[in-house]
Amino acid sequence: MFTEGFAAGRELLMGVAHAVITPPVGSEMSGFIARHSGMIGIHDHLYARAMVWSNGNNATRAVLLTFDLIGLDLATVEVIRQCIADRTGIAQERIAVTTTHTHGGPSVMEGRLGGHVNQHYLDFIQQTAADAVEEAANKLVPVTARFTIGDEPTVGKNRRVSGGIIDPSIPVVRFDAMDGRVYAILLSYACHPVTLGADNYLITADYPGYTVRALEAVYPEAHLQFVTGCSGQINTGHSAHDSVKGQGLERRTYAECQRLGHIIAGAALQASERGAAPSGVPVARVPDDAGNVQVKVLRTIVELPLLPCEAPDTLRHAAEQYRKEATRFQRNGPLTGEGLMLQAWADWAEKTSANEQSPRSVHSEIMLLAIGEISILMLPGEPFVEIGLDIKRRAEREALMVLGYSNGNPGYIPHRSAYESAGYEVAEAYRFYNYPAAFAPEAGEMLVEEALRLLSSL
Repeated sequence: MFTEGFAAGRELLMGVAHAVITPPVGSEMSGFIARHSGMIGIHDHLYARAMVWSNGNNATRAVLLTFDLIGLDLATVEVIRQCIADRTGIAQERIAVTTTHTHGGPSVMEGRLGGHVNQHYLDFIQQTAADAVEEAANKLVPVTARFTIGDEPTVGKNRRVSGGIIDPSIPVVRFDAMDGRVYAILLSYACHPVTLGADNYLITADYPGYTVRALEAVYPEAHLQFVTGCSGQINTGHSAHDSVKGQGLERRTYAECQRLGHIIAGAALQASERGAAPSGVPVARVPDDAGNVQVKVLRTIVELPLLPCEAPDTLRHAAEQYRKEATRFQRNGPLTGEGLMLQAWADWAEKTSANEQSPRSVHSEIMLLAIGEISILMLPGEPFVEIGLDIKRRAEREALMVLGYSNGNPGYIPHRSAYESAGYEVAEAYRFYNYPAAFAPEAGEMLVEEALRLLSSL
């Protein structure tokens, strides 16, 4: 899809920058309970990547910042926004912070998804992000934009239902400089970056890293930025418990990671070049009063409800049972993934039982960044694929990209249809996110309705 937008005088300015955020060797890693040590080396570097847009008025500047990290707490996001605002003057409410959700990165959320956080590293990524955004904001150039959609139905797999629903679309926003060269590409795909398993102790951006590097080889002067769609139960073809039990690791290799990344890059490249055809025209009407392309940011805060927490006595009894089971595993040698998981559950149950004021909801943010007719909708946490698909279907906007893992990661937000069969994302994962219970079934529906309200207000 591409529609006309940049007539003379209707200017969109853009700046880009990126910076390495690879942690030091020995850092604890996040994403797998079955890991036994910190990182032992670097396979490929992690990055913070920034895009800044403006229509010539400083008050309209908006930021999309993406980290090759598993996620960030909302409190950390707010610190990053403050650092950027102090450095650049860009309003905090116009700064979007997303993560790719790689499971080959460092621990950055204390008490969540494994590993202890190195505060010095967290301070480093906050300042590095501000550096990158400042660099991007200081080199704004006029661009045009095209929105197209690629298709890749083979990489993402529904890990809960064999052959179940996925989102095969690869939305691509291509920004060209006025001399016609490709200036930047923003692309998305809805699939967990978890090709590698718990036996990987090297830092890696997983398949998105291969996707970005493949496209950089085609567009060597362009800035590439990958953002992850709604992929709560979508990965590259294994169950959640495969990772715990160490099963199927022979398929979870860097060669497979490269293959999948290149497949996605190929589909994105086709979409990009289709949009650049002579018959294609730039996207982004919706001018402001001065005739320039609007750069709008809308936000809303939602309190996503949790299911009721179990009684303290029930939790304490559960903790005892978990520890007994973990001891059984330990008799057979060092704790495996299953034993480590049981220990983690016991710790969670004891901590939760002692909390007299367990939260009943989670403070979360939905953000909409609109560049003319192009809409980038950002949802918190790990929304199930049906949530993103519902929004796209009901919004009836052709140039719409829906992301997860944005502006805070409170964990899995399942679709109502998942609760009957429960499973990892509904019945277990909230423990690794340090919540007393899973999100209630209506939480996903609230995301959809509030997202549609934001889109309709445009």
